[in-house]
Amino acid sequence: WDVEFVDELGALFVSAPRGAAGERVLTRYDFARKAPAQDALAALPGFDLMSAPLWDEGRLIGLRVEGEREHSVWLLPALRELQQQVDARFPGRVNRLDCRRCGADDAVLLLHSWSDRDPGQLWLLEQGGREWRALARVQPAVDPAQMAGLRLQRVVARDGLPLPVWITEPAGKGPWPTVMLVHGGPWVRGTRWQWDGMAQFLASRGYLVLQPEFRGSSGYGTRHWKAGLRQWGQAMQDDLADVLRWAQRQGLAGDKACIAGASYGGYATLMGLARQAELWRCGVAWVAVADLELYLEGGWFVDDDIPDAARRLGLPRLVGDLKTEREALRQVSPVHLAEAIARRPLLLAHGEKDRRVPLAHAERLREALSAAGRAPEWVLYPGEGHGWHLQAHREDWARRVEDFLARQLK
Repeated sequence: WDVEFVDELGALFVSAPRGAAGERVLTRYDFARKAPAQDALAALPGFDLMSAPLWDEGRLIGLRVEGEREHSVWLLPALRELQQQVDARFPGRVNRLDCRRCGADDAVLLLHSWSDRDPGQLWLLEQGGREWRALARVQPAVDPAQMAGLRLQRVVARDGLPLPVWITEPAGKGPWPTVMLVHGGPWVRGTRWQWDGMAQFLASRGYLVLQPEFRGSSGYGTRHWKAGLRQWGQAMQDDLADVLRWAQRQGLAGDKACIAGASYGGYATLMGLARQAELWRCGVAWVAVADLELYLEGGWFVDDDIPDAARRLGLPRLVGDLKTEREALRQVSPVHLAEAIARRPLLLAHGEKDRRVPLAHAERLREALSAAGRAPEWVLYPGEGHGWHLQAHREDWARRVEDFLARQLK
């Protein structure tokens, strides 16, 4: 079992395995028995039990947990009852309550209610939830009626590992031209059940959007995360191919597909073109890791924000050790695979001041692709770092992606 947190009275909360499948549950630790208690406060089969304690003036009042969707586990009866009332009023949504003077007759609560089609609505609940006042809509220009739904599907990889995949379907009937969006990190959960601007943008243009939680992604159990260790460009890449082939067998994805992503997702895009060109018509990569040697060892000539401890202790275990595996890592480093990548059209973009993945990655790849006979479509955004923050750049990038995909997939 693992320690999660301690409440104001000294009660110890732990996550512990339960049952033959080893499902983890959140419970109190029973000091008399010297073991986790039998009753479970929360359990999420198929997901990591990542809980955030909710406090009010120093006392523990509930837990916020996330499986396929986020929900709250309240320890105060008044808040449990109020949550039930809110969920009945806004069914099929995530209804997050934050409160002050929680549980009291004059409690004040902020409700953020959202769904996969709606960025959200904000309400103020006063007098313990007896008085409601609408405050605002999040991104009011978004019309939920025009948005596509988001669902989670489990797909079995070639080695039997279950792969969670988030699917956004456009209007009409498939099979559709497809864009696979690969999340960055890669050791994070990529997608949540909420409104996603890029996925909705692509779906509105008629593309099926696949967002796989490939091995190495967090949030789906220790086995899933550990299966991604030292698998950059290998089994992690196979997962993406397996998901696309599954979607094609299901009649969702057509034979025209592009792969896209930022950071690690950009790396996976480049490796997809290099290793599985038969699957992908094109690639869209931004702020992409392109040179694994540069990523793993850095250099005096580039300014990045990766701590020295991460390079000495973390990255060799997660990605690979250049001291003993340099040649093997070069085989999965895009900058050394330019001739293979050049078989397909590529839209490549980077931020001038990126310190997570310095510009040198993109410049080296661009030079190698030009030498291989197919320079990428190139965009450099001045002043930007590891992603686009200026509205003008975001709009410009959306137009470029839309135009590029239309030329390759339609």
